[in-house]
Order: sequence, then C-alpha cells, then structure tokens
Amino acid sequence: MNADEKKGLSYAFLEDMPEAVFIVDREYKVVYANRTARHSVAKEDAADNYCYSLFYGYDAPCAVPLTECPVRAVFETGAPMPLVRLHAGAYSKMRDHEIEAFPISTGSPPSIAYAGLIAKESGTFSNERLVHIGKMAALGTMLMHIVHNLNSSMYVINNYVGAIEKQCEKGLTKETIMENFIKLSKAAEYGSGLTTTLLDYMRSPTGETQKIYLKEAIKEIIEIFSSAFAHLNIKPELNLLTDGALIDRQSILTVLFCMIQNAMEAMDKGGVLSIVLKGNELTISDTGKGISEETKKMLFKPFFSTSARGTGLGLYISKLSMENMGGDITIDSKEGAGTIVRLIFK
Repeated sequence: MNADEKKGLSYAFLEDMPEAVFIVDREYKVVYANRTARHSVAKEDAADNYCYSLFYGYDAPCAVPLTECPVRAVFETGAPMPLVRLHAGAYSKMRDHEIEAFPISTGSPPSIAYAGLIAKESGTFSNERLVHIGKMAALGTMLMHIVHNLNSSMYVINNYVGAIEKQCEKGLTKETIMENFIKLSKAAEYGSGLTTTLLDYMRSPTGETQKIYLKEAIKEIIEIFSSAFAHLNIKPELNLLTDGALIDRQSILTVLFCMIQNAMEAMDKGGVLSIVLKGNELTISDTGKGISEETKKMLFKPFFSTSARGTGLGLYISKLSMENMGGDITIDSKEGAGTIVRLIFK
C-alpha cells in the first residue's frame, strides 16, 4: 500500500467520526476537515482555508495568548492540549467546543508537521455568558491596577505614621500632628474606596442595581488608573461640565475600564488622555497610534484583539452594555493620529 492509499484510508476513517476533526499545518492552513467539521463551519470546501479565517473570519492569525490557541500551542510546545474554545460555527453563531489538540509527527527524526483538532460541540454561548467571561477578564486586569494603587496608598500611610512618630518624639504641637492624621485618614480612605470598587464590581447583580452619575464613575475609574498613568507618562485631562446620566454602576465601570485600558495600550510611550463630559455625551480621546481601516471593521466582533494579552471581548461587551443602558458607542480613529471614543446616553 503506497503513501496515498494510506492517506486515503486514514481520512476515510476520520470522515465518519461524529466529532469534528480538523488537521492544520504549520502555516495555519486546514489540510483536512471531516464531514462533521465541514458541517460545523457550514463550508464544504473547508480545506485550504486558514483556520483563523475559517473559524473567525480574520485576515491574520488570532492575537490571543498561547493557552487560547490550540494550534499554536501544539506547534510551540509539542504537547497535546485540551481546552474549551469558542468559534463561529454554522450561521455565524458563537459556539462552545471542547477541543483536544494533538501533534502529528512525520519524518525521521520525528517532527511535528500538523496539529490535529478534535472538537465536540457543547452548546452555544449566550450574550450573558459572553458578558460574564469578559467581566472576569476585565476584573483580572482591574485587580492589577487596584493592587498597585493600594500598595501606593499603604506606602503613603506608612510615611505619615513615621512622620507622626517623629513629631511626637520632638514634642511638636497638637495641630501639626493632627494635620498629619488628616492626611493619613485620606490615604486610608482612598485605599478603602479602591477595595469597595472591587467588591461592588465582583458582586452578582440582584434585582436592584446600584446607580451612579457618569461624572462620579469617571472619577472612580481615573483613580484606579492614577499610578498607571504616572508610570506610562500619560497626562489625563478632565473636563466634566455636567453630572451626566444616572446609570448602572457596574455596567458603566466595565465600559470605562475598557475604553481607558485601550487608550493606555495605544499610548505605551506616553501621551494625553482627554475626557470631556457634556450633557449626556462623553468623549474619550487619546494621542496614541490610532487604528487602521482594516482593524476598525473588526472592532466590535467578539474575540478580535490586536493585543497579545487581550481577550477580544472588551469592545463587544462595551457595545452590549451601552445598548442595555439605552446608549450608543462610536469610535473614530486614524492610524498614527489617535482615537476618539464617544459614549452617548439617551
């Protein structure tokens, strides 16, 4: 039996498997997809498509961590990888698959030529599940900034405690000591406010949601990012002319966090972040690297990200959140000239 016959026999066996089977080469091209796989992506000519194009409609490989790309994980680690992954199945529905990715070795000595994927569909993600996944991802990033700022807060508190101790040893006046106690109290209050933000964000929503004015939400999120701004040499300029709309606190914090996080990543070498609130319209402008025309077309699609650390859910969830709050979000950007985000509340 020649090589072609062996290849035909193996493919014939895979063709009738109830699970979706894909075989992908090192260039991310699908060289084989069985009947179930072709049905799952609603494409009879699935082979010769790139996996990122076939599954997501992208023009380039997925910009996701290694732990979220089973194909790249197999080629870079040489080890099998089980995971649960979403991709766009038939009729563009985002479907949840249990995937077993494994290396296929050829040649002598053995070398990994292909990655095999066996996918078993386990359901379709609802918007609620997508929002939950995105919020948990945002929570992880938010936690890093909050912990950093808490550390700064504790540093200030320790400094004031030391100053008060020295002043007591020198027998200084009560007024001078009290002045430091007030500053100490403010530093502690700031730290407490950060933990309250985190706890409120983590709580599962009940029938009664917590409301906040847009102006206060902006101040709260700016406090969270304050030390990160200083570290990245980003200058925030606030022009809050009104209180803005009274809206759901958790939802607006999610949206604002995403917008500012994106602006910071665009200004990794410093810049100006301008935030203007006028009536019920909020404008967030950065002086970063901007967005290409091709990227703009993909902005609100789930799991599209230009960041190696991103989940690709931030803008998708922000748009859903704005719609749920009766508002809208628009993004204007030019590559090399920064980005302008408008949040409009009706």
